[in-house]
Amino acid sequence: MGILSKWWDKIKEKADDAIDFVTDTFKSVVDIVASPFKMPDVPGGDGTGGQVSEQILGPLVNKDSGVGNIPVVYGERRLVGFRVFVSTNGSTNQYLYVALALAEGQVNSIDKIYIDDVDVPMSSYAHGTQATPSSGDYADKLKTQFFDGRDDQTVSTLLDEAPGWGSNHRLRGIAYLACRFEWKKIESQEDADNNPYRSGIPKINVRMKGRKVFDVTSGYTQAFEGGITASNNAGPSGTTNTVAHVANFASGTNVTKIPVGNGESYTANVFLTTTASNAVVNIKMANTASVRDNTAGDNVRVVAQYAVTKVSDGSEIFNSNTDGRPFNAVSTSDATPATAFIDEQIAIPSAGAYQIQLTSTVGPFPSAQGPTPVGTVAWSVELPTTSTLAHSTAYASETEVFSTNPVNVLLDYLRNPRYGKGLSNDYFDFTSIQEAAQQCSQTVPYTSSTSGKFSEFDGVLDSGSSLLNNVKSILSSFNGIMPYQAGKYFVKIHHGGNLADIDAAPNPPPVSMVINEDILIGGLRIQGESKQRKINQLRVTYTDPDADYQPNDVFWPPTGSSTYSGYLTEDNSIPLHKQIALPHCTHRERALNMAETLVKASRNKMSIQFSTTTAATNVSVGDLVRVINKNLNFDGVFRIESINLSAEGSLGFVATEHNSGDYVLDGHAAAAAKPTINLPNPLQVTAPTNVTVVSSGQASGGGYTSASQMKVTWTASTDPFVTEYIVQYKLTSATPYLTAGITNDVTFFIAPVGTGEVYNVRVAARNELDRRSNFANAAAHTVS
Repeated sequence: MGILSKWWDKIKEKADDAIDFVTDTFKSVVDIVASPFKMPDVPGGDGTGGQVSEQILGPLVNKDSGVGNIPVVYGERRLVGFRVFVSTNGSTNQYLYVALALAEGQVNSIDKIYIDDVDVPMSSYAHGTQATPSSGDYADKLKTQFFDGRDDQTVSTLLDEAPGWGSNHRLRGIAYLACRFEWKKIESQEDADNNPYRSGIPKINVRMKGRKVFDVTSGYTQAFEGGITASNNAGPSGTTNTVAHVANFASGTNVTKIPVGNGESYTANVFLTTTASNAVVNIKMANTASVRDNTAGDNVRVVAQYAVTKVSDGSEIFNSNTDGRPFNAVSTSDATPATAFIDEQIAIPSAGAYQIQLTSTVGPFPSAQGPTPVGTVAWSVELPTTSTLAHSTAYASETEVFSTNPVNVLLDYLRNPRYGKGLSNDYFDFTSIQEAAQQCSQTVPYTSSTSGKFSEFDGVLDSGSSLLNNVKSILSSFNGIMPYQAGKYFVKIHHGGNLADIDAAPNPPPVSMVINEDILIGGLRIQGESKQRKINQLRVTYTDPDADYQPNDVFWPPTGSSTYSGYLTEDNSIPLHKQIALPHCTHRERALNMAETLVKASRNKMSIQFSTTTAATNVSVGDLVRVINKNLNFDGVFRIESINLSAEGSLGFVATEHNSGDYVLDGHAAAAAKPTINLPNPLQVTAPTNVTVVSSGQASGGGYTSASQMKVTWTASTDPFVTEYIVQYKLTSATPYLTAGITNDVTFFIAPVGTGEVYNVRVAARNELDRRSNFANAAAHTVS
């Protein structure tokens, strides 16, 4: 549906609750396309806009608040939350209770809990189930109970023990973690050493799989079902596609050089099957030719025709020559190309099998013999559904699943009435949304030996941020735009032009319309490439799960690569470096793929402005069009960035040059192997070894004789944090050990001791955090 079709009725119908968002979103989308990194506004080329601190590091900081903005989590992320309740209980206040609000619900699950950055394996992570550590220092000192944010969740049986938490405190709609920490009474050094808690309230965070959403990629049964095949009687064979792919329509395309000779006819046959009545068929042809060897009086005529017949009985349904349609024939007498166009829409009246025959004829005119023509023939047949995909299920009644598809995320956010916009289904063009979602799930190269999905979303949205900023953040994660036309939101992804293969570079790419002098008003305003938009290296900051979800950077092209050197040479050795943040990307290779696409797309780009008659009303933002101006010998494919309607009724367009190859992903060098770093755990202290005890006789001096003594030696602990050693001893017949002393040496004398007595001696190491190792023992030494 075109941007003008039913324009006023649709706008007026939805103005009350959408116009503010519509206007801002449309403007922002145009701005995103025109300047994807806001480069002119970013001093020094840093386009992160605070996203590193706010959207990558922010979710890892514990906060105390009862009125904070609860984050919205999609995909998988590590995050903390808001401490909304803290209380104590027990005879000695040994229990500390904490309620940690994590995210808007309902989320899928959590699978890890970290206490003071230590991964504490729990016996269960299930919704509403009390759990305890399965092992480690926190055993018998911690209980947790996770709630996934259901709207009907019940009170926490764990927090119900705490003063101040009542039966109505259920945090419905919020995913949260209830914790009970137990401090054991410190009655000995062993008790102190076995206490895992540091001072203050422990820092708690989790690894979460976030919101469940409606999966638009599999939530429909298409109205049009069937198949399409194509063949021709000259040149390369046509293509074969099915309709059950991402585009929601099937297309066959073929472009070939016209054979040398006169009166050549090029025919393509498209066979389609439809199970629906009144299936709409778009037929597009562009037949171009010129005179190869110009001689006075030469003339070449170019003709484009088509006919549709029913296979079962051979009856003709449509014929471009006999159905009152204009005869598509043009001529030229020199090297200036002449193009015959067909861009029509017909409706197949009933279900069944049909043949569409497209014929392109090039030959001398009017004589039977004449010049040798040269040119190209391009045709396509598109079979949309009989109507756009409709979705009638209310948001609250959807079947929801965990998904990292960014288009599913965008749709959920816009439909959610609690933290999103709360838009109803009729605001969305579900056909384009499903197409974009399926494109995000297509497989693309990561490295020379690995591949994966084109785009996934693993992010945390700030519910306190503006709706527009969050929408832009989601769109940027998959290089998408969201134009609004005829009362609906469409979702489109920048790619080479092949709807079924987002990594392909069709040549030429399919276009939604050919714009030439027949509909152009005035000339073309052409602007060459701009250094402000051009990049020769892009730095992308992303969220790295291998670095505890801290920010990490990748660069494309890599410094020192031949690609980078070539770009520098083209740019007169001027570094055109920019930086962006992709806070919702948690994969190195996907960050590199995005950087590669954006750098390529920034180079060698011209932009044009032009006006047309209302014949171009079916063109919308994000579409590819072919623009031809014979007077300027101008012919190229452009992507529409913006459209405006003048007071005189003409349409104004701004478009940028489209190069399909910019979207081809070549794969990247694998990440360098990270060195294995075995840092010591400061909470676990390595004991000394080889404790040895010898009797050193009686020490004398100063006119007196001392009692016997024992000389204790040992091998120092290998722990780098050890600051001192504790030396203890006891008679073998006694129970408690006595502390003989503390030293930072590896030798210690114990005196006085009784000659002939039998002693046990032990030594432990202690570190800077006052954590102690196990004791190393030397048993049953008899003093001599």
